[in-house]
Amino acid sequence: MATDTRRTWFYLDITTGDADDAGTDGPVHVRLIDARGTDTADQVLGRYCHDRFRRGTSDRHFMTVPDRFAVPARVFVQLAGEGRWLLAEIEVTTANASTRYTTGRQDVWLHGGPGTVLPLQPAPTVHTPHRPEPRHRAQETRPATDRSPGPFHIDSLPKSMKA
Repeated sequence: MATDTRRTWFYLDITTGDADDAGTDGPVHVRLIDARGTDTADQVLGRYCHDRFRRGTSDRHFMTVPDRFAVPARVFVQLAGEGRWLLAEIEVTTANASTRYTTGRQDVWLHGGPGTVLPLQPAPTVHTPHRPEPRHRAQETRPATDRSPGPFHIDSLPKSMKA
């Protein structure tokens, strides 16, 4: 969990399955539930006519949670309206990215109806090797032997140098 002066929140990465007609344009309701039963308010993700929850893609959202909210233990998901949607996985991450929870690969077809509750488990830690900071683009495009000061305007020259 990350806290600023007003609220606590999490990132939600929701992955749609990779099958024919897996995506949806309909609104998806999501609610997090902790081990004590404290839950968040339903949050509606996506709206009709938006290009969200497409086949084989992940969408990032964030959700505010009550101050008394502990570690997320379950996630409630519901496809509102008509149609169907193939939910592949949900990953919940603290705002400072220190802790992640996942449903694991589920591949659950949701139809407009009552929804489903999926358990969350701590996500495996992935070690990413340190990458050096990228150099500034101007440094990459200018040859190392070029020591010129760069472009200048004629008005910046002293009068003695102007023709």
